[in-house]
Amino acid sequence: MPNLLNKETYVPSEVEQRKTDVKLRITYQDTDSIQYIIPEGYNLEYKPDDVEISSEFGKYNVRYELNGNKLLYIRTIEMKKGIFPKEKYNDLIDFKKKIVRADQTKVVFVSET
Repeated sequence: MPNLLNKETYVPSEVEQRKTDVKLRITYQDTDSIQYIIPEGYNLEYKPDDVEISSEFGKYNVRYELNGNKLLYIRTIEMKKGIFPKEKYNDLIDFKKKIVRADQTKVVFVSET
């Protein structure tokens, strides 16, 4: 998994009938990048597609840039603070699930020999 720095793992619990609005307390933006050097004798077999997820709660994107024997992984997440209607709670859960799934994506390298 190329995301070694800042994986999203938390998804809010599902609630059948939420009684209160959703309050996100802080706005933040994190950008992480890692450069991998592919060792001699290995090739990139699978590189995931770039990901862009956008919702009223924030934005998330991941880019993979291959340049010779170097793979650059760039991840940005932006969360917005605010009070959202309780009816939007499942949308928040879906947004977080998509981020967790994207953070768990794998890159595959194979040996030439």
